[in-house]
Amino acid sequence: MTDTQLANTRDMYMIHTLLLREFGAMAALVRGVPDGDTERVGIVVEHIELVADLLHHHHNAEDVHIWPKLLARLPEATAPLVRTMERHHRAIEVLNDDLGTALTAWLSTATGGAAVAAILDELVPLLTEHLVTEEDEVLPLIGRCVTAAEWEEMLADASSGLDPATVPLLFGMLEYDADPEIFRMTVDQLPAELRPVIHDLAGKAYAAHSERLHGTATPPHAPRPDRV
Repeated sequence: MTDTQLANTRDMYMIHTLLLREFGAMAALVRGVPDGDTERVGIVVEHIELVADLLHHHHNAEDVHIWPKLLARLPEATAPLVRTMERHHRAIEVLNDDLGTALTAWLSTATGGAAVAAILDELVPLLTEHLVTEEDEVLPLIGRCVTAAEWEEMLADASSGLDPATVPLLFGMLEYDADPEIFRMTVDQLPAELRPVIHDLAGKAYAAHSERLHGTATPPHAPRPDRV
């Protein structure tokens, strides 16, 4: 693989930062909704479902495209880590499913937000542990044996199941805490007809979404673990 361009995994930090920021703020958002406020419940549920769906597709793409390649190409170095990543994914997916069920119940009754918040209290520490481990230990190994083309295939698969109408907002979520160079690099990999749309709409979409969700177009930035 020495003559093949290897994956540049810098964009993964951008995705992880989005997840840390959005999931980290969710429990407080949920607890701030009074019982019976159906409009506010709908706003918060829509947001959580959007980010939870992003997480599901992101992890599924890693399961399909990345872990098998690591095991085949660097088995001794990656086997324990891949098993940890797979275990984390399974546990996170169970909690994500539980979260979806609790959100449906909350949306239908406008009561029961405490059950949603309790699941988030369990999910967020596990998700944080998973993302930190992946950044510290797995991404360097991906950079040694996964090609740039294979990496792009994984990212494309992760985005393929998302609602196209949400793409500007999701890119706005990415951009909010992103290194501008990495964000430009990511947008430049999109089809040519989408690039101006993303550049024009992403920031505006997230600002409007945040105003509706948080009461400000500039919510707190992502908490990052101390070692980053």
